[in-house]
Amino acid sequence: MAAPLQATQPKSETVRKTAATITAQYASDTVFTRVDQMPYFIGCEHLADGTEEKRQCSNLELVRFISRHLIYPDSALNAGIEGTVYVSFTVDESGLVQKPYLLMDIGGGCGGAALDIIQEMPRWEPGRQHGRTVNVKLNI
Repeated sequence: MAAPLQATQPKSETVRKTAATITAQYASDTVFTRVDQMPYFIGCEHLADGTEEKRQCSNLELVRFISRHLIYPDSALNAGIEGTVYVSFTVDESGLVQKPYLLMDIGGGCGGAALDIIQEMPRWEPGRQHGRTVNVKLNI
């Protein structure tokens, strides 16, 4: 017995509905941890999006920013506290840094110093999912 015939939509209609479905799949306040194009730190706008060169440039500019703005707390220096502080934050769909918080603190005021740097960050190039700017959570 032959398979039943099924009506198909014209391809352009299918593409339109797929794009609408993708857009409707998440609310504007959804925060992603992985997207098609992760946010870029400023300073690399002259490079093409999606390239390894731009990602490396963005990472280097981020490290430079942190190095220039880091003020190691005297209390940590006096107590001999060393280590790594981990911070999480969201780069929103307009590129602003939002909701920074500590993932791991080593004490001596180091966590506060790390949060100060995050709050001083300039606007990023926002992340993109399916061509649309979205909120992306980053950990550093």
